[in-house]
Amino acid sequence: DKKELADEFYHCSSSELDNWIFCMNELRNYCAHYNRLYGNTFPVMPKKPHELDRELRPDVFGYMMIMKQIHHNPEDWNRQVIGPISRMIKRDADIIRLEHLAHQLYQTNMDFPALHLPKIVTLVQYHHFSMQKS
Repeated sequence: DKKELADEFYHCSSSELDNWIFCMNELRNYCAHYNRLYGNTFPVMPKKPHELDRELRPDVFGYMMIMKQIHHNPEDWNRQVIGPISRMIKRDADIIRLEHLAHQLYQTNMDFPALHLPKIVTLVQYHHFSMQKS
């Protein structure tokens, strides 16, 4: 039963789980059709997990919060999601607006900035400094 699944595994209501799955479906569709994720507003407003102290927005950061909520293993989350995103940010630092990205990550207040924001801020500062020198 959907209610039991939501309660036992995700500690939420079945309507919240439905919303989260729908959000992940929207995210999947955007990715499958090569749509830009960053800076877009998704059509589905994510429902806030009970333990969060802020509302979520229908953007890539809000959807990442939902993705993290339904992911059960923090070590796997860090290895499979945060690690690759951090490497991508570092690799593409010359084309990403790092100052805006760091601000967005800080505002989401998820484990991403807690684990990697100092690295991103350092990268932003380095990138900003090297752009001023050239």
